[in-house]
Amino acid sequence: MDFKHYFLPLVTPLSVFAAATFDVGRRDRWRAVAVLGLGLVIAAGISMQRGRLRGGEDRVADVVAAIRPHLHDRLFVFDGEPILYLLTGARLATPYAFPLHLAENKEAPAIGVDQATEVRRVMATRPSVVVVTDRPARDRNPVTWEIVRTALARDYRRVGAVHFHKNWRLVYALRGRMPAEARLLPAKARSLPEKS
Repeated sequence: MDFKHYFLPLVTPLSVFAAATFDVGRRDRWRAVAVLGLGLVIAAGISMQRGRLRGGEDRVADVVAAIRPHLHDRLFVFDGEPILYLLTGARLATPYAFPLHLAENKEAPAIGVDQATEVRRVMATRPSVVVVTDRPARDRNPVTWEIVRTALARDYRRVGAVHFHKNWRLVYALRGRMPAEARLLPAKARSLPEKS
């Protein structure tokens, strides 16, 4: 399951059904509580470990550091973490702030607008910073990726690259004078993938 947060609405009904687990005699109640507690500890440990493997707060902070010196108005996170909008205080370039809404085919029927039209509109406004990943998802929308790739090649320069678990977050700023305070991050990342 790609989007584990969709499981959240099931938590309440499952909790109600789990109440039957505690309908045991006094002697066995501590066992039920112990099993539940152990399950919660294991789930929390797995979640924390995955966060560390994927990069976590330090990597996101590095991306924010690459964005801030170049952010003059709008940020467009085409493929990356939506928390970047909040952490940078940036204005949204589109109401579709969750990147996969515009970058992946499976979201096309869900948002109520044509993905390619919206991406063209956003890139025509020339947001001051664009964030992408070097490895798009398998279900990427090739049309929207090509629109972004073309605009980046024409109007932007790469100002940062941060390694996340299996790929890189690439930060692009509009071409022009680079601020003296700009903090350039390692540029070892591969460029955007070729058309497939």
